[in-house]
Amino acid sequence: MKNNNEMNIAVTIDDNYVKPLIVMLTSLFENNSCCKFHIFLIHSNLSNTNIEKINGNVRLYNQKISIIQLDDSLFETATSVEHVTKETFYRLLLAEILPSSLDRILYLDPDIIINGNIEKFYNKDFKGKLAVAAQVAKDDSYYKKEKKRLGIPLKSTYFNAGVILFHLSLMRNSEIFKKETMIKYVVEHNKDFSEGDQSCLNALLWDKVIIVNCNLYNYDTRYYFSSKNRNIKFILSNLHEQSNVKRKTLIIHYRGASKPWHNNYSGKMWRAYWRYEAKTEYRRNFIKYFMINKCNNIKDYVKGSILSK
Repeated sequence: MKNNNEMNIAVTIDDNYVKPLIVMLTSLFENNSCCKFHIFLIHSNLSNTNIEKINGNVRLYNQKISIIQLDDSLFETATSVEHVTKETFYRLLLAEILPSSLDRILYLDPDIIINGNIEKFYNKDFKGKLAVAAQVAKDDSYYKKEKKRLGIPLKSTYFNAGVILFHLSLMRNSEIFKKETMIKYVVEHNKDFSEGDQSCLNALLWDKVIIVNCNLYNYDTRYYFSSKNRNIKFILSNLHEQSNVKRKTLIIHYRGASKPWHNNYSGKMWRAYWRYEAKTEYRRNFIKYFMINKCNNIKDYVKGSILSK
């Protein structure tokens, strides 16, 4: 029987993303302690050791998890983009592989941090649409070319698929979201998908999605305030920006190649990630980290630490 008070969360990963997934789930549970979640972990070849680690994290917070293993050959030829794994394409099949009793599910990339209570976002009115997602942080010429390549209107809003609320019950009425139809579609159009499954979802949902503010629901840390001229004006602006993120942003997304769990992470939003990493088995020795990376500017630490207060 469906639990109407339970929020359904979908994640799709391989063994390389177990650590950030556990940190992401920790941030979700820590900031939503009064909520009940059902995590749907979808994979094709996770090790038993890593499955048990994820299970242990979910059990620690008295939450529920279901593990769905797909055929390892699914979308094997769809990963033409270097940074995109076949596992990311599994979200395209959620309407068919998840229980038919589910009306909605929130898909979350593992490289994010939940910075607050998600109930209001999770329960958004779909208004007859198939999904809710945030626009990309910078709809520049790159995405204009992307929209042209995908054959969607240039005036449409290109969205990021790392945080997306799916209207499953309505998607099940659409032939394109049937497993065999979707696999065939991806194989036939893969050459046009420069952003992997994100390109696919934009091609299919551009006029069937409710767009929300990325600064609130999918904050791209690559566009966090930065400047080489680190004068007092910069420092004050930087502190103000971090304060705004901490107070207002619900979901922080570490997009791009540089990730906060890497020792050579070059971004400035590391503290938002590390505060939850410190609550897991992956807690790092921060002093050792700074020694290794020869951090000779304590200002970076001070500016980042505001997010832990």
